[in-house]
Amino acid sequence: MSSCIEKHVVILHQHKLHHSNAKQFHSDVDMNRMTNRDKDIIAVVWNDLVLRKKLETDPYSLSKSDLKLLELNDEFNQRLVEINDEIQVSIRREALKAYLQ
Repeated sequence: MSSCIEKHVVILHQHKLHHSNAKQFHSDVDMNRMTNRDKDIIAVVWNDLVLRKKLETDPYSLSKSDLKLLELNDEFNQRLVEINDEIQVSIRREALKAYLQ
């Protein structure tokens, strides 16, 4: 992932943490003015809980598109973990460097 995309991922993750529930997010965003692509991106970032529940209770009702969104969300969340790990390593490295100087 390019550093530009990583910055956007971190910003989206921070926004996701700021709005801890989808109801609050939806009240802040006019969903009717969004394109389908915009809605897909939100589903990927926000981990659409309706799709997760359907996956558990009635997986055959999910479309290919729904399954792809869930897969992308899993990949997105994994990348967030990796970015967070990289940031933590960098912080520790800088702290150690400062301590040794």
